[in-house]
Amino acid sequence: MTTLPWGATQHPIGPYIVDFFSSRTGIVIEIDGRIHDSQMEYDAERQAELEGARYLVLRVATAQVMHDLSTTLRLIEKAIESREADNAAR
Repeated sequence: MTTLPWGATQHPIGPYIVDFFSSRTGIVIEIDGRIHDSQMEYDAERQAELEGARYLVLRVATAQVMHDLSTTLRLIEKAIESREADNAAR
């Protein structure tokens, strides 16, 4: 299993505060609760801006984290492996 490289939670990136951030991989993880149902346009703009700055943004529903943690961790692990492979190829 890949070691999760999280250096910070509630980390500022520009004008945004992200839920989890790994500077080593450039991955941002956002845990989306019900509030995000009413701010989808803002979230999409925010995600586009972060991705434009070359961050990989993973959005995970709170319910998935709470009820299916193993799937959530596999999603994160695959993203880390993919990102590290991309970085190694550069």
